[in-house]
Amino acid sequence: HAAAIGIDIQYSEPAADPAEDAALTAAIARAGNVVLPVFSELNTQNSISRSNDDRWGVWHVPAVSAPLPSLSAAAAVGHINTVPQKSDGVVRSIVPCLEADGVTYDSFDQVLWETAAKGLGVVPVPPGGYSRNAASPLSDMTPPRIDFITEPGGYGYISMSTLLDGSLDPAFFENAIVLVGMYASGIKQDEYPTPLARMQPMAGVEIHANILQNFMEGRFREESIILDLLMILLPALLVMVAGRWLSPIWNLGPLMVGIGGGWLAARSLYDTGWVVTLLFPLAAVLLVYLAQLVVRYVENRLERKRITDLFGTYVAPE
Repeated sequence: HAAAIGIDIQYSEPAADPAEDAALTAAIARAGNVVLPVFSELNTQNSISRSNDDRWGVWHVPAVSAPLPSLSAAAAVGHINTVPQKSDGVVRSIVPCLEADGVTYDSFDQVLWETAAKGLGVVPVPPGGYSRNAASPLSDMTPPRIDFITEPGGYGYISMSTLLDGSLDPAFFENAIVLVGMYASGIKQDEYPTPLARMQPMAGVEIHANILQNFMEGRFREESIILDLLMILLPALLVMVAGRWLSPIWNLGPLMVGIGGGWLAARSLYDTGWVVTLLFPLAAVLLVYLAQLVVRYVENRLERKRITDLFGTYVAPE
């Protein structure tokens, strides 16, 4: 008996044969631990508000695509949306909670983990980066960043044909959390780029496997504008201060220390659950270094002009 079954397939429209829907409803009811998806077309214009409970925020949407009423009555439901990325389309964060017409929907993977934990007799604890209580005071309380455990294809799978032909021992799924979805290569409708492999899209069901593992292991990542500012200011200040005492050639040392130290700091922060941007610190130290070159050049020109003017005052022209 599986601990929980998450079906990442939309059942929002009835089948041509009502008996098929009835059979599916009966099977879900017998299992008693199935989670079905709710979906909404999100965009950056959807309003976001802070919730009064332990979640980061509620995304208010005009409508959702939900399972058939009979299926919703037999199963738990959770939304499968991630935060839309308007620039590169890369999936990085999840939406903790959706609200439509006064009904609130938690994350599909949160509901799946809570369902499994109940069956396993485990108390689910909100992971760091997901809940206010578990967050650092430095956190920006942005949507939880997914800590991707594997690259595309990193999770094992079992084909539906293997299940149907009876060749797999049902004991294989004992106390397991099972995700059902489209996993075959070439199914473009449910594949998305991720930070680990932008050129090789990851199947939606595998993205949910990563999010689910985040819930199980408490691995969501946090962002902080304070840390981002420190990552920009400290290396830039190092180069700026050193540049007042060192020549441009010798100041290349602090420049490399600032770049290398920033990279090591970003790596260390990432290992402890924080995501910081490396582009801005790198740009800052380079701009400071180039600005110092320009300032030194202008100062030298002004000094030469001052000396020339000084000698022009006291030395008579030939």
